Amino acid sequence: MSFHQRNCSHFKLIPSALIVLAAAHTQPDLNAQNVRPVIRYANTIGGSSTDTATAMTTDANGYVYIAGQTVSTDFPSAKRLSAPPPTSTPEIFVTKIDPSGSTVVFSTIVGAGNPEAIAVDASGAVYIAGADPGTNYPTTAGAYAAGGRCFLLKLGSGGSNLVYSATLGCTFGSTITGMFVDPLGDVYLAGNTSTIPTTPNSFMPTTSAYGTFALKMNPQGSALIYSTYLPFGASAMTVDPQANAYFTGGASAKNFVPTINVFPTEDPTQFSPTDDVMLLKLSADGSKLVLSTLFGGYGSDDGTSIALGPDGSIYIAGASRTSTGFGAKTAFPTTRGVMDTIPAFPKGFLVRLPPSADSFIFSTFLTDLADGQCVNVNADGSADVFNRQRLLRV
Repeated sequence: MSFHQRNCSHFKLIPSALIVLAAAHTQPDLNAQNVRPVIRYANTIGGSSTDTATAMTTDANGYVYIAGQTVSTDFPSAKRLSAPPPTSTPEIFVTKIDPSGSTVVFSTIVGAGNPEAIAVDASGAVYIAGADPGTNYPTTAGAYAAGGRCFLLKLGSGGSNLVYSATLGCTFGSTITGMFVDPLGDVYLAGNTSTIPTTPNSFMPTTSAYGTFALKMNPQGSALIYSTYLPFGASAMTVDPQANAYFTGGASAKNFVPTINVFPTEDPTQFSPTDDVMLLKLSADGSKLVLSTLFGGYGSDDGTSIALGPDGSIYIAGASRTSTGFGAKTAFPTTRGVMDTIPAFPKGFLVRLPPSADSFIFSTFLTDLADGQCVNVNADGSADVFNRQRLLRV
């Protein structure tokens, strides 16, 4: 699985220390729609100084890939791709662990920077995107080089060589919020920045303030296929087989102009309405919005993860903060016959929309979850939603 967003793919847990938890299988709770992960192994990784995991993914064979920052000079089994920095500057590390959790396949130290997203393709090549590359961050000949504050790199499957290493034209204070690698090797990124170069005929070539961007890099890492701003903040993204990109996050009904306006939202005439859940679909060439819609209730609601089903339906999970004490004020919308229709502050939610995004197939709160940080769709259309505390199957 090449997709990575918000450090969740195959339901991985990133604690502040380098502790790896892997679920061997799950046991259903017959009295509720809960799934209890069974820990197969728990290990620590790191050297004698500070080491922090920031992103993680797995591949189809059960190998675990971790990216993070280290200042340990004795980080174990690590191959360096650049000279050490002159001071104790946090550097990017990438570690691959075998399915048993007992063996480090490789550890590589790339250079200074803050890795924020990781993905792996079918060949085992590893992709990392992040911000703030340092003076010893290595770049490769022929790679896209805008010289800014974001980076994108591809490591060969053995972890010892840079296939490419590019710099993106972000400004200081930028972040990467989503990443996807398609079967052709194209890389899609979403993030936040004040300024980034955009491409001709892009959907939104300029912005007046700090905002969200989306871009697509070619398989060689040498050129942008498109780069555009987005009108609202994106917390997560995914891509369909036709290369259309989907984004979710939060947006105010006062400023949002949906192409599909059929769902309840906060009253846009209020002085300062809080955010509702946003969905954007960007065309394969990055030139236009295919659709946009908004839904939510009274209180701040945000989409934090997104996935597509086998039939193209759209799953969005997140956090609803609908207040229960305002009488006739709009509540977060739920549908009949679902797991949970009782609002709370906060409470996780999961919605499923058809590919046209013009109705709810279902919308439910997530019992005992304050948010829905990660969502994974199974072949039968059921969805697993995870946060740091629990895993639910819907």
